[in-house]
Amino acid sequence: MQTTVYELLAKFKGDTTDLEKSLGRAKSAYGQVAKVIGALSGAAFTGLTVASYKAIDANDDLAKSLGITYKSLVNLSLVAKEAGVEQGGLVTAITMTQRSLSEAANGVQTYAEVYDRLNLSAKELINLSPDQQFEKILAALSKIENPTVRTAMAMDLFGRNGRQVALMAEDFAAKMQDATAYNEKFGLSLDQNTVEKVTAASDAFQRLGGIASGIGNVIAVETAPAVIVLSEAILKAQADGSSFRTVLSGIMEVGISVGEVLSRAFHVVFLLMPNRP
Repeated sequence: MQTTVYELLAKFKGDTTDLEKSLGRAKSAYGQVAKVIGALSGAAFTGLTVASYKAIDANDDLAKSLGITYKSLVNLSLVAKEAGVEQGGLVTAITMTQRSLSEAANGVQTYAEVYDRLNLSAKELINLSPDQQFEKILAALSKIENPTVRTAMAMDLFGRNGRQVALMAEDFAAKMQDATAYNEKFGLSLDQNTVEKVTAASDAFQRLGGIASGIGNVIAVETAPAVIVLSEAILKAQADGSSFRTVLSGIMEVGISVGEVLSRAFHVVFLLMPNRP
């Protein structure tokens, strides 16, 4: 057992040139990441959280799928939220707006009559953006003082989802003004150029995870042969009838050497970082 352990120690403590070369090949990619991370202060990096990236990215995708701006989505979403309407209900309402307008413009009386009663022209509305269409309908519904009539007309246009639309319609102009001011004041309403920059950063941030996995892969590949040798040595020792205590002692000695190899591996990675502390 002693000979086997010493053989293992020799393998683990041997030259790690191959490991350093493997990590060196990734120097250019890792170096750029280190520069970015080094340039960010702790407070700034904390503010740009992964959750924020994902939220902005998701809202941007949703806004584009609806054919509206990011600003319009976050403003309408706040009005909806404060009226007790989930974002899913808002999305459904905006989608149904386009359907009802298309039907009314094509002469379907069920919808055309409702728009007439709201003093709205379906043919004019259909030329506006989806968010503008929806806002004009809500503004028109808000002028109906009787809540029962308001809800009934909303349901004529939006089906069961009309109840939620009616909740948003009450005092809509004031609610929309407040929501817009609030989002602007606290930086929640971003212009499209800023949103594009954040979504690009989100994609780049996700790639950092891949780079970290790459470092792990390099270390795993370089230490795999040593792990195999360790396993074979333990099995051989047991087959030769060595006591458990002797085998365990050998594992502890080899384990220290494995730690030395991993320590050197991470030290090489650290040295490759140009802006290391």
